[in-house]
Amino acid sequence: MSDRIGDDETTRLKALDEYRVLDTPPETVFDQLVREAALLTGSPMSTLTMVAGDRQWFKARIGIDHDGDPIERSICAVAIRDDDPLVLPDASRDERFADFTNVKCEGGIRFYAGVPLTVRDGSRLGTLCVLDIEAREQMSSEEIEALDALARRAVAALEMRRDLMEEHGADAAPTNQQWIDRSAMLLDQAAAALTQVGASSALAQLETVVALVADLRDREHEK
Repeated sequence: MSDRIGDDETTRLKALDEYRVLDTPPETVFDQLVREAALLTGSPMSTLTMVAGDRQWFKARIGIDHDGDPIERSICAVAIRDDDPLVLPDASRDERFADFTNVKCEGGIRFYAGVPLTVRDGSRLGTLCVLDIEAREQMSSEEIEALDALARRAVAALEMRRDLMEEHGADAAPTNQQWIDRSAMLLDQAAAALTQVGASSALAQLETVVALVADLRDREHEK
């Protein structure tokens, strides 16, 4: 499938493996992102999709009752070819996807919008996408911007997750408390950098982390 996904498939799959996210249990941080994506775009389905060599796997999903598909049915595998969002008002009218079984079947995918998840080395691990069985005219620029912002938050979470696992020498995903502790550390670093050049950029990135862990902190307090 390298012709579909790109020439650097070996490098990309190596990067995906290094993030140790495939086939892992659900995590609140990522579940929250697909809920927000569905809500902000008025879509009944949303997934945080990792594109592996022979399949796509959903790290988080809403409105979908299975955890992945063969690569032959993966619109996301095409979406990660490019940095820009892929928006399909009606997948059944696009010759690239019209013959996909999950498009041409009854109740198949019509509307699709996916933003690539580009990590720090430039690899695109997958997408944050929204889907509908009803075709749409188009997405508004505001909806595309919102989905793109959520995808950046997903990447920030993947990077943070990887760093925490490496620091703690763990094979398991970070605990809620580890997410919260890291967020507090980053807040302190940002406060110390307020007078430095580039502080505004650092704070903009920090917003993604704060948003990701806010509901985790609430859950910890409820225990």
